Amino acid sequence: MFSLLISIIIPTYNRSDMLEFTLPTIVELGKNNKELEIILVDNNSSDNTKQVAARYIDQIRYEFVAKQGKNNALNKAIDVALGEILVFIDDDVTPDQKWLDEIIRSCEDWPEHDIFGGKVLPKFPIDTPDWVMHGEFAPFVFAIHDLPQNEGPYQDDATPSGPNCWIRKRLFDTGVRYDGNIGPKGTGRVSGSELEFFTRMKVQGVIPVYIPVAEVQHNIQNFQTTTKYLLKRSYASGMGYAYIYGFEGVNRIFGIPRYLFLQIVVNTLKGCWQFLINHKKRSMEFFMIVAHRCGCIKGSLNPPPIKK
Repeated sequence: MFSLLISIIIPTYNRSDMLEFTLPTIVELGKNNKELEIILVDNNSSDNTKQVAARYIDQIRYEFVAKQGKNNALNKAIDVALGEILVFIDDDVTPDQKWLDEIIRSCEDWPEHDIFGGKVLPKFPIDTPDWVMHGEFAPFVFAIHDLPQNEGPYQDDATPSGPNCWIRKRLFDTGVRYDGNIGPKGTGRVSGSELEFFTRMKVQGVIPVYIPVAEVQHNIQNFQTTTKYLLKRSYASGMGYAYIYGFEGVNRIFGIPRYLFLQIVVNTLKGCWQFLINHKKRSMEFFMIVAHRCGCIKGSLNPPPIKK
């Protein structure tokens, strides 16, 4: 039997400044719900995370995980959570006022399903360039999750987004966990931690349900709109692609999928041309493809340990 209905799980690493805004909001949403717990999982932070958490120690559970890796933090929270429904959010989101009610309602309306995802909309800093906010890369870089479908099972290859998803504990009671080899680890990352998990679950026949009315705002920081950050995220995404999907059955040169070389050359030339004609948005999109393919090369040459 479960002791509580809901466990809200917030993994964090060195983002005490964001927790200053996120924690009060989550605590306020759940203050009158006696069947709810909030678990803050500190993934070996070296900033003021512990001090920020201490201010809310009567309203949250604080867990410290020394082993670096967001997925290691999530797995620790899964092990200690008391809720029947585990709600996963990032430390930089602001939920809508009806978010929690819609999560509960969705689990009642879809009793045979175990995985759910809600809408994620970005809040960009003032003066963020238009080409950053509306580039083709924006959805994956900023975890924007606003699908062209109504409530119901995810269509095609779509899966929930990490900053706003919830999973029944009974699924984890079967022994499945997040893969500790992928995802953010300290200041580095191999992108795709939630994608890997949800893709693996779909292969096993666990179909997620999209709940667009359960919405959170993803608060984008200034550094996340810089060219350097965008290219790093694209590179990390390429590494994640190599890990999740692999390159079985493709022709290789020196161990590298041959087609990646051509795509790097072609998109570099296209990016340079768009830059020369002062079309920054298109130029950046081509250079991000280049960064992604370079990440694919890195991932194909240095694969992480075998997935569990």
